[in-house]
Amino acid sequence: MKLLLASTLACTVLANFCLSQDNRREQHEVRTVKANSCMFNGSGVVPNCILQAGNGNISIAPEVLKQLRFDSHGLAPVFSEDDVRHGWMYVNRKGNVVISGVASFDNWADEFSDGLVRIVVSNKYGFADREGRIIIKPVYDWASPFKHGSTDVCNECREMCMMPGGAVEIQSVPGGCDHRIRVGGDWFKVDKKGRVVTKLPHH
Repeated sequence: MKLLLASTLACTVLANFCLSQDNRREQHEVRTVKANSCMFNGSGVVPNCILQAGNGNISIAPEVLKQLRFDSHGLAPVFSEDDVRHGWMYVNRKGNVVISGVASFDNWADEFSDGLVRIVVSNKYGFADREGRIIIKPVYDWASPFKHGSTDVCNECREMCMMPGGAVEIQSVPGGCDHRIRVGGDWFKVDKKGRVVTKLPHH
């Protein structure tokens, strides 16, 4: 009987030790290893805003989180200054990044339209919902925001600058382009399930 109790006690101690080690390992893995700058709400560049853990997950610093303006769905736009892979992001009230790689419009994060927002991955456009789920994979060279349940997308289209005399190459415009358009290529109208509804005339 004493041997059984001793054996049970040893197992309990060992289990608690292993659990303690696992917890320490987990805490070590999520410890912040890098802090990047960000912008939000016209704040200018804010240092040590975006925290990256050892496991690769990123979040927003608590002191910055208090300054964000969240929409009715609990999301706020934040721009990553140091990592072009993330660019514009939508974060939740806990500071977790829900969507990264959000397309930009007028120097700001693209807004949700019909419940979806444009994302850009490796220069390809797709769409995500407010939960961060990829609804339409990023496979298009450009896409318009959703409107009335569909979006206009194109492949092999070129980005040009619209000037009073017509479209010209962006590189030829001194001081940058204020009105960019897409021309040429193949155009389609796509629904929320990613299905091609109809082929559109060339732009």
